[in-house]
Amino acid sequence: MALSDNTGQPDDASFRHLCANAGVGIIAANASLEITYWNAAASRLLGASYDSMIGQQVTAIVPAGRRDVAYRLLSRALQSGEISEFEFDHYDPQGQKIELAVTISPLLDHE
Repeated sequence: MALSDNTGQPDDASFRHLCANAGVGIIAANASLEITYWNAAASRLLGASYDSMIGQQVTAIVPAGRRDVAYRLLSRALQSGEISEFEFDHYDPQGQKIELAVTISPLLDHE
């Protein structure tokens, strides 16, 4: 359960807490596709620390053979606000295969 302001929306502190403690990996990137947020679950799932990923291109987590699809979906999200789903296999630092399902969604400023 999240605390919310009088609009029914989580306040900023509650939203940050939800993202930081979510059981799913949450990664945010800016319009240049540089990672700006990486939660603890993303670190556990992908085997990379927050410090090592901030500023990296978000496509760095996508296998080379699937990056063209990722770029296309990311571009579409930035241009039209379209939400897309994308699946790929990721290999952690120990070589274990992890099947990932990713939702690409733009964060829109509604102010």
